[in-house]
Parts: sequence; C-alpha cells; structure tokens
Amino acid sequence: MARKSHTRRSSNRIIAGVLAGIAKAIGLDPGLVRLMYLFGAFFSAVIPAVIIYLILWAWMPPPESGDASN
Repeated sequence: MARKSHTRRSSNRIIAGVLAGIAKAIGLDPGLVRLMYLFGAFFSAVIPAVIIYLILWAWMPPPESGDASN
C-alpha cells in the first residue's frame, strides 16, 4: 500500500485550502470541517485557532497542478 507523506492543500479553497485539504484526507465534507473549525475557534478565543491555521498553511504543500477535486 502506498502511504501519503502528509495532506495537501485543496484547490477547493476559501482562504488557503487547508481545511478543505484536511476534509479530503479524512473523507468529510469541507463545509462540515470549516464549521467545526469555526466552532473550535470561537471557544478557543480565536487567536490559537488562527495561529494553528497559519502553521498548517505554511506546512502543507500546495495542491498538485490539475487537482480540481474537492
């Protein structure tokens, strides 16, 4: 079995595609993952959630060219 090194950002993006990439990797709807992220950000005083998002944005590679999937 081929194993992925890590998740890629998605071309189905609102800001950077981080949450859509995570949703694709775990098999959930991107809208649901975004909603869960906003819920978590609200209860963590927003700043930690923004820092985590920025770290993931820097760490996750961009989508492969021609990746039009969600």
